[in-house]
Formats: sequence, C-alpha cells, structure tokens
Amino acid sequence: MSTTPTFNHVKLDTSTVSSSAYATLYLSSPPVNALGYELLGELRKAILSLEEIPTCRGVIITNERPGIFSAGLKLTEFLLPAEGIKRMWSALQQMALALLQTRLIVVTAINGHAPAGGCLLAIASDYRVMLAGKQVIGLNETMIGLVAPVWFVTLMERVIGQREAQKALFLGTLYPASEALRIGLVDELGASREEVVEKAIAQLKQFLKPMDHARAQTKALLNTEVVSLIKRVEVSEQEQVVAEMSK
Repeated sequence: MSTTPTFNHVKLDTSTVSSSAYATLYLSSPPVNALGYELLGELRKAILSLEEIPTCRGVIITNERPGIFSAGLKLTEFLLPAEGIKRMWSALQQMALALLQTRLIVVTAINGHAPAGGCLLAIASDYRVMLAGKQVIGLNETMIGLVAPVWFVTLMERVIGQREAQKALFLGTLYPASEALRIGLVDELGASREEVVEKAIAQLKQFLKPMDHARAQTKALLNTEVVSLIKRVEVSEQEQVVAEMSK
C-alpha cells in the first residue's frame, strides 16, 4: 500500500490512482479516531494533496481499525484555553469546506460507529456505505448537552429531510445501520467490512462516468448554500463555541 505523503493520524493509499483514478484515505488515530485539531488538519491536507494529482478523481474515506469510524470531536480539546478551542473549531470548519468544495467525489465507507462528528464526515460526503449490524450513526449532540451548529443542521436536513432531521436533532438519535438506511442517512449497507469497501468503490466508479468538469460544477452548485453558510458564520461560531464551553 502506498502511503505518500505520510501523516500521523490518517493514511493515504494512492496505489489505485493510476489504474482506477481514486485513492483511499484511512482514519488511523487510535483508539477512536477522535476529531481533534491534528486529525482534522490532516484530513484537509490529505484531500488537498489528492487534488494536486491530476489523475485522481475520487477518494474513499474509511476507518483503518474495526469498530469505530469516528467517535466524533475530541472532547478534551474543549477544555483548552479559548484560543485552543477556536483553533480546533476552525480546523473542523476548514475540513468540512475541503470535503464540500473538492472536485473529487468523496465516498465514505463507514465500517463502525459514527456518532456526532463521525456522522458529520459522512453527511459532508457524496455517498455513504455503512456496515450492517449493531453500528450506529447520528448527530447526538443534545444527549451530551451540546447544540449542533447551524451548518450541521443544514447538512442533516438535506440528507434526510427537514422533519426527520428535526426529530433526530431534538432527540440526539443514534440510528442503527438498518434504520439509517431506511431514512436515507446512508445509501447502502454492506454485510462485512470488505463488502462495505467494495460497494463504496463500485459506486464511486459510477460517479466517475460523467465528464469531470460537469460533475465538479454540479457538485459545487449543490453545495453552494452550505459552503456559504459555513463561511458566513465562521468567526462568530468560534466565539460562540468558546462561550458555551465557558458556562
């Protein structure tokens, strides 16, 4: 497996780019792939590095170890001084913008639990395949006393619809894989980790059939609203998070 460039919290396999036009990005930050400043920054840098490869047209994001795709934001970083919290939150915003604005097709192969920020990674991607069984996914912020940011809400609404999102966000629902499929939070299920990745690859190849410029421009149009929203609230949201953590 090719892993160039090298990161500390993700692994990037570009060995399939020359033959199949896609790379695989593995979340590799044990024990639970918590999304802290460093991991968020590396995710963004990895996406940007793939954009510099002209023949790379898509990326699959998955977890290297079984059990957990990502447990969400690294909660210990909310205990940092104000500037540390702002830095982490800015990294989250920039990572989301990288996923939403990239010309690459982004498919998440969710081979484990994906609460909170793990769910965000999924709903900011273009297609989602999840491991069937006991795994759960959802924005459960209210269950831990937090409020999902407005652009989390927007992403959730456009994936599962306004009413379903309203209920999910009120209740902080974590959906089992079968229920996530029923409401459209994920697009497919796989019976094994291998099948999840196989289905992700198959769908990515379908997305690569249209001409690149038309597909990329269509993606940009579809994401215009949420991208503009993130940029509009970027600084004020960081201040708000700091204020909430100070209570």
